[in-house]
Amino acid sequence: ETIYDDQVAWLQAQLDARADPSVPMLLFIHIPFAESQVALDEGDECFGVNNDGVTPTTDDAGLFDLIAKEPSILATFSGHDHCNDFCCAYNGQHLCFGRHSSYGGYSCSGMAHEHGVRVIEFTRSDEGEVGLSTWVRMELGNKAEEHALV
Repeated sequence: ETIYDDQVAWLQAQLDARADPSVPMLLFIHIPFAESQVALDEGDECFGVNNDGVTPTTDDAGLFDLIAKEPSILATFSGHDHCNDFCCAYNGQHLCFGRHSSYGGYSCSGMAHEHGVRVIEFTRSDEGEVGLSTWVRMELGNKAEEHALV
Protein backbone atom coordinates (compact mmCIF):
# COMPACT_ATOMS: atom_id res chain seq x y z
CA GLU A 1 0.00 0.00 0.00
CA THR A 2 1.06 3.53 -0.74
CA ILE A 3 0.04 6.89 0.70
CA TYR A 4 -0.18 9.49 -2.06
CA ASP A 5 1.01 13.09 -2.13
CA ASP A 6 -2.55 14.39 -2.53
CA GLN A 7 -3.59 12.59 0.66
CA VAL A 8 -0.77 14.21 2.61
CA ALA A 9 -1.61 17.59 1.03
CA TRP A 10 -5.24 17.14 2.09
CA LEU A 11 -4.22 16.48 5.70
CA GLN A 12 -1.89 19.48 5.66
CA ALA A 13 -4.74 21.67 4.37
CA GLN A 14 -7.02 20.40 7.15
CA LEU A 15 -4.36 21.14 9.75
CA ASP A 16 -3.79 24.62 8.32
CA ALA A 17 -7.53 25.40 8.35
CA ARG A 18 -8.12 24.58 12.02
CA ALA A 19 -9.66 27.28 14.15
CA ASP A 20 -7.75 26.08 17.22
CA PRO A 21 -4.46 24.30 16.53
CA SER A 22 -4.11 23.30 20.18
CA VAL A 23 -7.02 20.83 20.07
CA PRO A 24 -5.49 17.35 20.47
CA MET A 25 -5.96 14.89 17.63
CA LEU A 26 -5.42 11.23 16.81
CA LEU A 27 -4.62 9.77 13.40
CA PHE A 28 -6.10 6.45 12.31
CA ILE A 29 -4.55 4.60 9.38
CA HIS A 30 -4.95 1.04 8.17
CA ILE A 31 -1.39 0.23 7.09
CA PRO A 32 1.27 1.09 9.70
CA PHE A 33 4.26 3.34 9.13
CA ALA A 34 7.70 1.78 8.61
CA GLU A 35 8.68 3.72 11.73
CA SER A 36 6.56 1.28 13.77
CA GLN A 37 9.13 -1.43 13.05
CA VAL A 38 12.03 0.93 13.79
CA ALA A 39 10.43 1.90 17.10
CA LEU A 40 9.83 -1.74 17.95
CA ASP A 41 13.43 -2.67 17.11
CA GLU A 42 14.70 0.13 19.36
CA GLY A 43 12.15 -1.03 21.93
CA ASP A 44 12.90 1.38 24.74
CA GLU A 45 9.36 2.75 25.00
CA CYS A 46 7.12 -0.08 23.81
CA PHE A 47 4.43 -2.23 25.40
CA GLY A 48 2.01 -4.84 24.14
CA VAL A 49 2.18 -7.84 21.82
CA ASN A 50 4.18 -8.17 18.61
CA ASN A 51 3.27 -11.52 17.13
CA ASP A 52 2.99 -10.56 13.46
CA GLY A 53 5.88 -8.31 12.45
CA VAL A 54 5.16 -4.99 10.79
CA THR A 55 3.98 -4.81 7.18
CA PRO A 56 4.31 -1.06 6.51
CA THR A 57 3.29 1.23 3.70
CA THR A 58 5.69 1.05 0.78
CA ASP A 59 5.73 4.85 0.57
CA ASP A 60 4.17 7.23 3.07
CA ALA A 61 4.74 10.34 0.89
CA GLY A 62 6.07 12.25 3.90
CA LEU A 63 3.05 11.61 6.11
CA PHE A 64 5.11 10.47 9.09
CA ASP A 65 7.34 13.53 8.80
CA LEU A 66 4.22 15.72 8.75
CA ILE A 67 2.71 14.22 11.88
CA ALA A 68 6.05 14.17 13.69
CA LYS A 69 6.13 17.96 13.31
CA GLU A 70 2.52 18.41 14.44
CA PRO A 71 2.34 18.56 18.24
CA SER A 72 -1.45 18.33 18.31
CA ILE A 73 -1.39 14.80 16.81
CA LEU A 74 -0.76 12.79 19.95
CA ALA A 75 -0.84 9.27 18.53
CA THR A 76 -1.37 7.20 15.41
CA PHE A 77 -3.35 3.96 15.49
CA SER A 78 -3.07 1.35 12.76
CA GLY A 79 -4.33 -2.14 12.07
CA HIS A 80 -3.43 -4.44 9.19
CA ASP A 81 -1.16 -6.79 11.15
CA HIS A 82 -3.81 -8.72 13.11
CA CYS A 83 -1.50 -10.28 15.67
CA ASN A 84 -0.08 -7.02 17.00
CA ASP A 85 -1.40 -4.72 19.68
CA PHE A 86 1.79 -2.95 20.70
CA CYS A 87 2.41 0.77 21.13
CA CYS A 88 5.80 2.47 20.87
CA ALA A 89 6.92 6.05 21.37
CA TYR A 90 9.06 7.20 18.47
CA ASN A 91 10.25 10.61 17.32
CA GLY A 92 7.65 12.45 19.37
CA GLN A 93 4.77 10.20 18.31
CA HIS A 94 2.99 7.24 19.82
CA LEU A 95 2.55 4.51 17.20
CA CYS A 96 -0.02 1.95 18.25
CA PHE A 97 -1.73 -1.07 16.76
CA GLY A 98 -5.33 -2.00 17.35
CA ARG A 99 -6.05 -5.61 18.08
CA HIS A 100 -7.71 -8.40 16.14
CA SER A 101 -11.26 -7.88 17.32
CA SER A 102 -13.32 -10.12 15.06
CA TYR A 103 -13.36 -13.68 13.85
CA GLY A 104 -12.89 -12.67 10.20
CA GLY A 105 -9.58 -12.33 8.40
CA TYR A 106 -6.62 -14.40 9.42
CA SER A 107 -6.23 -15.74 12.92
CA CYS A 108 -3.28 -15.44 15.22
CA SER A 109 -2.48 -19.00 16.17
CA GLY A 110 -0.34 -19.25 19.23
CA MET A 111 -1.30 -15.82 20.57
CA ALA A 112 -1.48 -15.89 24.31
CA HIS A 113 -4.71 -13.92 24.42
CA GLU A 114 -8.21 -13.78 23.04
CA HIS A 115 -9.81 -11.21 20.77
CA GLY A 116 -10.16 -7.68 22.07
CA VAL A 117 -10.36 -4.03 21.08
CA ARG A 118 -8.10 -1.08 21.76
CA VAL A 119 -9.78 1.57 23.90
CA ILE A 120 -8.52 5.16 23.79
CA GLU A 121 -9.41 7.65 26.50
CA PHE A 122 -8.85 11.41 26.41
CA THR A 123 -8.99 13.36 29.65
CA ARG A 124 -8.59 17.03 30.45
CA SER A 125 -7.81 18.25 33.94
CA ASP A 126 -9.39 21.34 35.49
CA GLU A 127 -6.14 23.12 34.63
CA GLY A 128 -6.49 22.14 30.95
CA GLU A 129 -3.82 19.42 30.91
CA VAL A 130 -4.56 16.74 28.32
CA GLY A 131 -4.21 13.06 29.15
CA LEU A 132 -4.31 10.15 26.74
CA SER A 133 -4.52 6.55 27.93
CA THR A 134 -5.04 3.30 26.10
CA TRP A 135 -5.67 -0.32 26.89
CA VAL A 136 -7.07 -3.43 25.29
CA ARG A 137 -10.52 -4.56 26.44
CA MET A 138 -10.46 -8.31 26.11
CA GLU A 139 -13.34 -10.37 24.76
CA LEU A 140 -14.00 -11.75 28.24
CA GLY A 141 -14.14 -8.24 29.76
CA ASN A 142 -10.75 -7.82 31.42
CA LYS A 143 -8.23 -5.08 30.56
CA ALA A 144 -4.74 -5.68 29.20
CA GLU A 145 -1.76 -3.40 28.74
CA GLU A 146 -3.20 -0.22 30.25
CA HIS A 147 -0.80 2.71 29.80
CA ALA A 148 -0.84 6.48 29.80
CA LEU A 149 0.59 7.85 26.55
CA VAL A 150 0.37 11.52 27.51
